[in-house]
Order: sequence, then structure tokens, then C-alpha cells
Amino acid sequence: MKKNIFILFFIINIFLFAKEYNIYVFNENYSPISAASIIIDNTYYSTDFNGYLKVEIPNNEFFVSISKNGYINKKIFVSNNTNNINIMLIKKNMNSKKLFVGLKYDNNNNYYFLDSMNLNNFSFNSIINFYNDNKLIYSFDYHNSPISIDILPNIYDVKIINSYNSIIYKNIIINENTKPFLLFSMKKNTLLVKGIVKSNNYYIGGAKITFTDINNNNFETFSNITGNFYIELPKNDYTISIEKIGYKSNNIKLSVKNNIQNLELSLKELGGYISGYIIDEKNNPINNALININNSINSFSIYSNDKGFFKVKVPSGINILKITKNGYLTNGIIKNIKNYSSIENLYIKLEKKVSNLKGRVIANSEYASNVNIFLYKDNKHIATTTTNKNGFYIFENLPLFESYKIIIKNSLNKDIFTSKDIFLTDESDKEFNIFYNYNYKKLILEFPEKFYKPVYINNKKYLPDSNSLIYLDIDPNINSLEISIPEYNYKNILSLTNENKIYLKIKL
Repeated sequence: MKKNIFILFFIINIFLFAKEYNIYVFNENYSPISAASIIIDNTYYSTDFNGYLKVEIPNNEFFVSISKNGYINKKIFVSNNTNNINIMLIKKNMNSKKLFVGLKYDNNNNYYFLDSMNLNNFSFNSIINFYNDNKLIYSFDYHNSPISIDILPNIYDVKIINSYNSIIYKNIIINENTKPFLLFSMKKNTLLVKGIVKSNNYYIGGAKITFTDINNNNFETFSNITGNFYIELPKNDYTISIEKIGYKSNNIKLSVKNNIQNLELSLKELGGYISGYIIDEKNNPINNALININNSINSFSIYSNDKGFFKVKVPSGINILKITKNGYLTNGIIKNIKNYSSIENLYIKLEKKVSNLKGRVIANSEYASNVNIFLYKDNKHIATTTTNKNGFYIFENLPLFESYKIIIKNSLNKDIFTSKDIFLTDESDKEFNIFYNYNYKKLILEFPEKFYKPVYINNKKYLPDSNSLIYLDIDPNINSLEISIPEYNYKNILSLTNENKIYLKIKL
């Protein structure tokens, strides 16, 4: 399956990026040559009756080899800025001689006729022109390896032009006895440039360094593992381009007039982004949380917005994020940012710092047991607890830096005590004792043994305790209670006295 996907991807890329070329082949009389054989990237083509070939090639640069019986073979180099290619083939002369021409750099400018030629260490990107009586007879683009030409015996001047030099070799005699290999040696007129590539004082290996002269000739080299590089260049003015994956490309100008020993080139590393949300245990956003970022380059801070969101640009490598906020425990993460990558949609939770609110309830100078205590925050009821037999109560795990209020109600749901705002600022327990007086009557209702059904008193629901008792605080102004037990179809109205404590037994 993966293989099929790769093949499909390859075919799609060919269609998307291939460029159309029009090739026209003709002779010295400008007449079309049909059925000329053309080789491009090891693929064979042929011109039509009118000498034309239309072909799509995905490569930006390539060689075209053209041959036809009775004509001298030709090989040309095509670059991306060419669409229409016109090629003239010269008819072979029966007296012509096949000659292999090679070029290499050496310590002198000379030429040699040889019986054989070593194909290694040949120079590249040159133009070789053959002249006779100052008239251009042959012209070839030379790339990397010897070329084969058919040439008539004669005396020639040969001019070789490339980025390093332009040399004319005079009075080269070619006849039927000439050896088949002609090797030109050319002396480089170059200067040595040495340097190092760095990024924030780190040595950068594997950086591609391209020197482009004013004639758009390119000379390339690479930095080694220690960041060092060297290159031989003709004397000229250059634009230097430094490139490496994961770093921002850099261009500088340089005039090479003498040898240069300590050229320092710099690259800026490309990083990425870290983004996400700061939230609490209930996934609520935390705004204005302080986020400290530490890495090998620098240290700085940002804040989360009103939605708890943050986004920060960081260099590649290890980045440490530390998040703090008043009322919350500090949290932190470590993330490794790779080149060109980002980490998004992080959710970083902060746990609230908590404390306990505790104390005793003293009513009419006595510890008040079995008293319901209601806790409020922002006028909203958030918790309820009940005092023990010693009047003790506690609210646990309350978030710090919040304001709370305590309210005590009687059995008729009327407030009999309301505290001032209680602000928690310390993780140690906060003690808050409650003192109040009341003049309510105590009423105890006793039901049959093991009776646990809901009882409605003045339309409010109560449940008997384990002893089948219900305790009530009764306003002195209330003289009767309406009691109903729906499951027993019981309904009754009880008359109350002015006694301080009343004990009533309910019979069903």
C-alpha cells in the first residue's frame, strides 16, 4: 500500500512540476532533420518529419544528446530558463577525425595529445571554442567529463573560458596521425578563503556556503564538524549565502582580493512556538498566570490572557516553563523544540492552595452541638457542616485568597448569625469561633421506633435521626405546627406552649 502511495505521489509530482520544451533540429542549410535520435535523462526520443520534438521534463537542468547518421553527434546542456531549443547538426566530412577532448586544472597552461586519458579529476563548466583563421569552427559546453567531437584536420587556436580563467592555446595541429585524446591543462588563478560558521558561539557543521560572483558563477563548499571551511576562489566580488536546515539563511557581501584566513559567518537558529492554556482542577481558565521561560538563549516572562491562553516563540532545544499564580501551587513543564516544529494546545493545570476554616460555636455561653453551619462565597452557598457534641466545626480544603462568610440558621431557616468576611491568606488552618445568643424554644418530636420516613413540618421536609427524633428551634411567636407524613396519610396540627423545651410524641 505504501509503495502504491509513493508511486502515485511520484507521478503527481511529475505532472505538477514538469516543464515543456520544444526542440528543433536542423542542418547547416537550416533544413529540418527528421528521425534524429535524442537522449534526455536516459530516455530516447526522435524528431518528427519537420525536425521537431515536444517533451516534458521534470528536471530544471539536463543534458541533451543528438545523433543522426551522416552528422556529427552533439551534446548540449539545457538550463531552466530555456523553453525553445534550436540545435544545428553538422554533416560529417569523410576526412574528419574523431577526437576526445578533456580539461583539468594543473600548475601550468598546456595541452597534450595522448593515447588514453584518465577520466578522474576533470574540471567542469567551461566553454571550449575551436578557431581557424580567427573564425569560430566548433563550440562546446564542457561539463565534468571528456567530450567526443568530429573535427577536420587543420591548425586551430583553442580558447577555454570558465569562472577561473580564460586561456587561448595557439597553433594546435590536428591531422590523420594525431593521437585520439587531447588534454588541456589550465592553471587556476585563485585565492584561498578560510573561515568558520557559528550560531550563538556554537560551531555549525554541515552548512552549505555558496560564493556567487558578479557574473553569477557559483562556488560551493561545506563547513566540517567543527564549523571550519575553506575554498579556492578567483579574485572577484562575491555574495556569500550560508544555508543549513533549522537555521535562517544569511547573505553577506565579500570582496576577495587576497587570501583570507579568518572569515567568520553566522547563522540564526530557527525555533518554533509553544502555546496552550493555563487551567484549574475544574478546567476553568486561569487568567494573568505568570509564565517564566528559560532556555539556552535567554530567560523571559509572559502572562496568560483572560481565556488562560498563551503563545510564545522559543528557540529549538530544551525550554523550561514555570507557571505561578497567587492562590495556586507552582507548576512547570520541560519541552524539547525540534527545528521548524511547534508544540500547541498544551493544557497546564494549577492546583489551588487550600486551607481549613475551623472553630467552635458557643450559643448562650454553651457549646452548641448539632448546629448546621452554612459557608458562602460571593453570596453563593458552597458548603454545609454540623457541629459535634463539643460545638466544633471545620470546613476543609478551601482555596486561598478568597473571601468567605458563615451563616447559622434556625430550624425554620431564619438567619440567627452572619459573620463578617473571612479572608484566607495562609495555608495554615484559620480559626474562627462563633458566639451568639438566641431565645428560641426547643422542640423535640419523637416518632415510633425505627421510623425514618420524611416528615413535613410547616411544608418543610425533615428526616428523623437514628433515634427517630427530630430537633427543632421554634420562634416564640409561633403557636402551632402543621405536621404531615404523606406515606402514612398522616396530617395534624400541634398546639405549642410557652415552655422553653417541649417534648412531643407522635403516634401514627
